[in-house]
Order: sequence, then C-alpha cells, then structure tokens
Amino acid sequence: MAEDLGLRNQSGDGEPIVGNQGITGSLDMFADHIRKGPAWIEGRIVMNMSAKELDVWLPLILRGTESNNVHSPGLLSPDFTVIVKRDQGVFQYVGCQVDKFLITARATSDEPSLVTMVISIIGKDEEEGTWPNPAPARLSTNNLYWLMADSTLTLNSDEYSFEQFSLLFDNQLTPLIRNSLRPLCIRSEGRRVRLQPQLPMCSNSLDNLYWDELDAAGTLHFESDKNLDNSDTETNFMFGRLYGPKITPSTRGKSETFLQLDLQSYPGANPVSDPSLKVLNVFPA
Repeated sequence: MAEDLGLRNQSGDGEPIVGNQGITGSLDMFADHIRKGPAWIEGRIVMNMSAKELDVWLPLILRGTESNNVHSPGLLSPDFTVIVKRDQGVFQYVGCQVDKFLITARATSDEPSLVTMVISIIGKDEEEGTWPNPAPARLSTNNLYWLMADSTLTLNSDEYSFEQFSLLFDNQLTPLIRNSLRPLCIRSEGRRVRLQPQLPMCSNSLDNLYWDELDAAGTLHFESDKNLDNSDTETNFMFGRLYGPKITPSTRGKSETFLQLDLQSYPGANPVSDPSLKVLNVFPA
C-alpha cells in the first residue's frame, strides 16, 4: 500500500504562506507582513483490490448503504478519519471524504496482473495523532486479492474478453473555504461513473459495440475457483445503462487491433433499483 495524503492549497502545495502585495519600500517581503493561508487535506491511497478491503471502503465510496452484500449509492457520507504512521510520527487526517475511486488492470504474460485500487481523498485538517493501542487488526484471513485473470465483462448479456480496463467512480467533491482557514464542508457537485475497457477487435465486438452503438446494462465480474480457500468470494460491479461514443480503431503496425470503449453509466428506468453503479461483494468471514 502507498499513500500521499497531506495539506494542499490551490497551487497543489502544502499550507500556503500569504504575503502582502503592497509597497514596502524594499524588494523584500518582510516577515511581519506574512501569514498562513487556507488549505485542506488531499491525496491518494493506493492498494491491491480485494473483496475484504472493498467491504471497508464501499460505503464511503458510494456514500450509500449495504443490504444483503449489495452496496448501493447514496447522497451523504459521514466524515471519517485516516491515521498514518510515518517512521517516528503519527499523522491524523480528520473530516475526510472519498472524492474518486479508480480501479485498473492490464493483462500481462510475464507475471500475475493484480487489480490496483486508487482512493482519492479530500479532508478538512491535519493533526498530530497517536497510534491506537491496541493497533488496528490486519486483514489476515480470507483476504483474496483479485487478478485480471479473475475478471469477465458482460454487456447486453454477451461476455467479452478485454486486454485492460479502468473504472472510475467520481463524487466530484469540492472543499468550501468560508470564513475559515480550513473547509467548513466538502460538497459533492455530481456523480460520474466511467468504464474504459480495451477489447480485441473481433467480429462480435465490432458488430455489437461499434456498428451498433452500445445502449446496455453491464457487469464487471470478479470470481475465482482457482484459489485454495476462497471459492465463495466474488465482486460484481453492476452498471445501470452504459453509453459511449464511437472511437475509431487504429492499426499500429504488426500488432493486434483493439477496440477502445469509453462508457458512461447512467441510472436505468428505475434509479432506485437500477442505479448507475451498485456492487455485489461477497467473501468468507
């Protein structure tokens, strides 16, 4: 796992120093003319994706609820706190929300291709923290990490092979700085679900997904019966209605020609039961 959480401002740096733009009679800016400026918490946590890790994050990502192992999107999410131990220091980030959730993977022949999960976070403030005692329990049992080889993609009830993919769930968060040096709230300005698979250009994928433009429900499915003790584990990302523009395939010398899809997911006819994205996530206790 990797993380780069920290203080940010409009320029992307840490907590800013704001100076006076008036005339001082010197080329220098004097120390008693500067002050701290507004900032917020921003950064990413990167890890390999597993059903057990997802179970912790999905309610925070989708801002909704879980029922019978199905996670559905909602409107509001409670703030959460992230505690990071860096060598001799413990950093506590409060008032956090999940801004974006991205998963990616690419088929490779030389080594197993683990699915990467990137969680982008926006929060309110950084504080000096203390490491919990007892320390948080590790996810040491039944924590199966998904491989590209465990995945299948179904569109309009037809199953397709794919070379690589990315799935983005974007809560479009904006920190609001009002009468405070730290955000008073973090507001969502919309929701966007984007699926970008790259498929071999076979006759069925070309006919069904290019010449006949896609207007369909879809599922990105992870399930494996190849592991030792986790055969009852699965993760399904289920999309309401997928639409996407035509992207003309390009031929690049003596190589395979691929069909690139750029799909946006929208709620179906019944937005409650058929939202833009819901996730079935099942694993042994």
